Amino acid sequence: MKRYESKPNRTSRGLRLKAAGILCCLAILAGCGNETLPAAAAKGTRTEWTASAEPEAAVDERTVLFEDTEEGLKAELASGKGQVIVTAGEAFGDGLIQLLCPDGMRIPCPFTAAGREVVLSLPGEGGTFRLDILKRTENTGKYAYVCSSSFDAGETDGYTPFLLPSYYVNWSSDGPVANKAAELAAESSSDLEFAGKVYDDIISSYQYDEYAASETRADYVPDPDAFSGESAGIAYDLASEMAALLRAGGVPSRLSVGYSGDTLHVWVSAYLTKAGTVSEVIHSPGREWVLIDPVLGTANSPKDIQKYIRDRSNYVLLYNY
Repeated sequence: MKRYESKPNRTSRGLRLKAAGILCCLAILAGCGNETLPAAAAKGTRTEWTASAEPEAAVDERTVLFEDTEEGLKAELASGKGQVIVTAGEAFGDGLIQLLCPDGMRIPCPFTAAGREVVLSLPGEGGTFRLDILKRTENTGKYAYVCSSSFDAGETDGYTPFLLPSYYVNWSSDGPVANKAAELAAESSSDLEFAGKVYDDIISSYQYDEYAASETRADYVPDPDAFSGESAGIAYDLASEMAALLRAGGVPSRLSVGYSGDTLHVWVSAYLTKAGTVSEVIHSPGREWVLIDPVLGTANSPKDIQKYIRDRSNYVLLYNY
């Protein structure tokens, strides 16, 4: 089944918005209330930027949440990383993961089983989560529950999960994303300057591909390393590429999905410790999560983007990856 991104439309403010329409079905499956982004997020405790791809504290010790040998299905919690990992054998077919968070946010993740690990980062600072796994039935094409598990994620710092590779923000330690991140980080004196260089690189290197958006499947998974060699992509590609570069360079970042106006959209939220402004459109109060929209940057002037982003009512969050 194909899902598509709608063609760019103009808001009343004159900005060209490019919808992440591939996520339309995910917005429905998430089944959660819309959350308007606050003007400023709560102050955090992360006070130092280190250009490092992997936090030292990210220990990969896993606890099995449930396992079904017949389906080749296993779900594990890596509490040291603040991530859940789901694996399913090829015979499982098309599946859907739903992660219910302590704050009520429901994060959907459709996948096609092929023995690949599906890694999801846990938002927040711990608490009790519920993990549901569903399977598409052959006769109806609808999803049916296979298993469900509630678990305590323990205490997390809220940053480590978003410094690590995950299903939608993935890269290898020796690939083009890691190499580019290291190059830009070496030229930067702060996380804010680094974020600006990443943003400038994205909007100058890539264009939005409307045709590709219209041909994209709902279970599409962006591949930042592979995308590094392209010149155009869908909104999902642009945001995932930026999030991967930021994480690889030591800046916690989330791939955020929601609405911008009446258009489904995807953007990046980065935790920046340094206060200031770079690239004209990235404004950091210091030690807060900062909204960055590389998709708008490919088709709008910095002046228009500034005005639009500063009004946080223009963004309604559904969930973060």
